[in-house]
Parts: sequence; structure tokens; C-alpha cells
Amino acid sequence: VVGLQYCNYEGDKISKSRYWGIFCEEVVESGLAPDIWRYYLTYLIPETKDTEFKWDEFENRVNNELVANIGNFVHRTLTFTSNFLSGIVEPVALGEEDVALKAKVLAEVDEADRALREVRIRDAMKNILQVATIGNEYFQRSQPWVLIKQDPARCRQVIYSCVSICRILAVLLDPYLPDSSKRIYGFLKLEGRPRWDDVSLPLGRTVIEKPEILFKKLEKPELERVKSIVTKSTDAKDYFR
Repeated sequence: VVGLQYCNYEGDKISKSRYWGIFCEEVVESGLAPDIWRYYLTYLIPETKDTEFKWDEFENRVNNELVANIGNFVHRTLTFTSNFLSGIVEPVALGEEDVALKAKVLAEVDEADRALREVRIRDAMKNILQVATIGNEYFQRSQPWVLIKQDPARCRQVIYSCVSICRILAVLLDPYLPDSSKRIYGFLKLEGRPRWDDVSLPLGRTVIEKPEILFKKLEKPELERVKSIVTKSTDAKDYFR
């Protein structure tokens, strides 16, 4: 039996009678994608101690982690593939650096798997975020925009590794952000639902669909608009009338 503590709101306990908190019946009306809420709420699960919803933290985590890390890696990888490699990724022999990269990523996958089995939901999400960080660092260090002119064969190795990480991210994100996971799978033109056990399988020939931006940055005006909607409590008898 997994027991949890309490989730509070901006320095105080959530109270519907005092209109203090975020109220689920209004979340849909906000128009903000469900995966945005799911991402931040993952960190708010009070697994071992009380937690607190803070709008500043909500904005920072969404923009600096979900948008600038996970979303950025997937978009830059697949956009480069679409623009410079005609959207085609062929299996290639991996170089020494690529083999080390794969081992590093799979180590994070193993840690995430262990955390989920032990019902440490937030820790598993941190491992997933680290996979995207590893991918971003590898992409930046490898500079495929230079390799495409100087060493096309090496460029294809780099992009193959990065697209493989995109697929791994789609699998790992499925329990957390199912809509985003499905969209990444769609960009890769992969069928079926992601399976956790598939992360260690090599990526086959893949034809990339030109990707769209996964997550848009939260701007202050938009955040204030959302806040004004979801902090309004609706009486249950009125809501279900």
C-alpha cells in the first residue's frame, strides 16, 4: 500500500470554500494541453512529504524542462533529419562514442524502470528528463550541421543515434504524457502503442514526417489567463446540474 502526504497551494492548504487552489472542473476550460498539467503534477505527487503547487515553479519547469529540454531535443533532431536527410534514417554501424551514448541512455532507462517498480514516480521522471539532456548534449557536441558537409557518413551515425533516443523518449513518456508520446511516434511513423521493453531494440529504417513543435513556451499573459480560470471554484451541485 502506497501512502501519500498532502499537496498544498501557494503557501496554504487547498480549500474550495475559500477559493484557494486549482480546481479540476475548470482545468479543461483553460485550454492548456493535458500533458502540460501532467508533467508538472508528476513533480507534485507528495510521495514522502507535503508538496506545494507554485505558479512560478509551474512556469519554470514547463519552459526549462518540458519545452527547452525534451521538446527541443525531439524537434531539433527530427527537423534536421527532415531538412537535410530527406527524412530518411537508415540503420548504421555505431561508432565508439555512439555505443557509449547508448549505454548511458539505457542506464537511465534501467533506473527509471526501477523507480517505477518501487513507486517512485518523480524519480523515474527525472531519469526520463536526463535521457533528453544526454541527447541534447550529444547533438550539440556532434554538430551534425557541420558534419553534413564535412563527413556525411558520420552525420548519419549521429542522427541515427538521436532518432533512436527520440523513440526511447516516446516509450518512456507514454505513462506520463500519452498524447506527446503518441505524437512522437507519429513523427517517426511508427505504429501501435509504445512498449517499455522495446527501448533496447535497434531502430529500423525510419521515414520521418516533418515534425511540429511538441510544447509551446508558456508566456506570462497566457499563464495569467489560465490561472484566472482554474482558480475559480465551481460548486459541485451547479457543475453537475
